[in-house]
Amino acid sequence: MSAETILAPAADRSLFSMHPADWVTQQDSHDELGAYFKDTLRLVLPDCFVARDLAVYWVPGQLQHPYAGPDIFVSRSRPREEDPRVWLVYEDGPLEMVIEVASEGTRSREAERRDKTYAVELKVPEHLFVDLYEDKLELSILIGGRYEPVAPDERGILWSRRLGVGFVRLPGERLVRVLTAAGEVVPTRREAEARQREAEARQREAEAGQREAEAGQRKAEAGQREAEARQREAEARAEALAAELERLRAAMEGADREVDDAEGGPDASGP
Repeated sequence: MSAETILAPAADRSLFSMHPADWVTQQDSHDELGAYFKDTLRLVLPDCFVARDLAVYWVPGQLQHPYAGPDIFVSRSRPREEDPRVWLVYEDGPLEMVIEVASEGTRSREAERRDKTYAVELKVPEHLFVDLYEDKLELSILIGGRYEPVAPDERGILWSRRLGVGFVRLPGERLVRVLTAAGEVVPTRREAEARQREAEARQREAEAGQREAEAGQRKAEAGQREAEARQREAEARAEALAAELERLRAAMEGADREVDDAEGGPDASGP
């Protein structure tokens, strides 16, 4: 008989600190990039759980420390509770990737958090670091307890070996873009909405053109029917005229015969 898996009672997550005092104000670019990463990674990795600014705990029974608050993390596991207020590694599962976007308040601590918290404590297989203002984009993979940099491909794309997605900063753009496994750049929400509006506008234009073409077709068909009606009327008039001419011709021939008969009668030559 197979043994049944017995789950320990779930921790009361309302007791864990969400560390609101640690969340610092963010510039628009930082906030925009975090939202973009969350939206796009959820889209292209539907079998993974993607969270933003969610406190992560890994020591059972500890409600305050140690904890981590990555800007973005990806896990192949689903949380034990729907819409978790914190992530408990020992209940919810390990992290697959952590993404940190540097800010003025965190830039000096990023290397320490990467090398200690994410590499040693959480053993996160991949770490992505973005510094928009110092133009840094670094993807590292955990090897032997240390993060080793991943080299970009010939197009400058950093590819996650674990998740099969790419990251690149395109010329002239401030955002780091996510690429699908097929190499397609995933649009931002605004770009997707703009494309949707453009597609809808093209659809409306095509439908208007179709209606105009159909109206033109109906007009042409009506003109054709009118021309055919005029043709039939002309033919009818021609037939009536021909019949009238034939009647007049027959009448004239009859009159001529009457005249001939009158001239050739018994009194026509005299005494």
